[in-house]
Amino acid sequence: MSLDDADHLLSKRADAIYCANVIAAWAERYIGTGHVEGKGDDVPSIEDGIVVQETGEGKFINAVSVNGHHTLRADDPLSVGGNDSGPTPYDYLLTALGACKSMTMRMYADRKKWPMDRARVTLRHNKIHAEDCAVCETDEGKVDQFNVEIAIEGDLSDEQRQKIYEISNRCPVHQTLINETSVVSKLTD
Repeated sequence: MSLDDADHLLSKRADAIYCANVIAAWAERYIGTGHVEGKGDDVPSIEDGIVVQETGEGKFINAVSVNGHHTLRADDPLSVGGNDSGPTPYDYLLTALGACKSMTMRMYADRKKWPMDRARVTLRHNKIHAEDCAVCETDEGKVDQFNVEIAIEGDLSDEQRQKIYEISNRCPVHQTLINETSVVSKLTD
């Protein structure tokens, strides 16, 4: 592999991450994807869900197996004691929202046969004081605020662009986040 301006030790973090991703993409073809290898432990995979398990490699590093054939890593940043070896749980939440919005816009534009070239969703998450939230029912404590910017490229009219934007707010993950949800947990062996 050749990388301009990189030394042979890959001492720049961005260079090391890039090379690691290229090597991982190449290696994935040759190693099984049914389990995520952690430090001495395999993460079991299931066909219809996600398994998250600590790897033992760092304080917060988790291996993630998705639907039996996708492997991911989750971690926290250095600033809170993690190793910054993967996206945070909130990064994955934002990823879910952004991907769902983008896919929903693509599906709608294709169905309408509108010339949308590309959609881009930029997201940020903040905890804000409830009293500073103009659209929140809660007025005490803090609330989660998702800031989303949508860019739509293509030879579209202003009306088409607006309709595609409105449809993005109806994506399933957006609806999950704004509607009442229930998380049912149980302790197993």
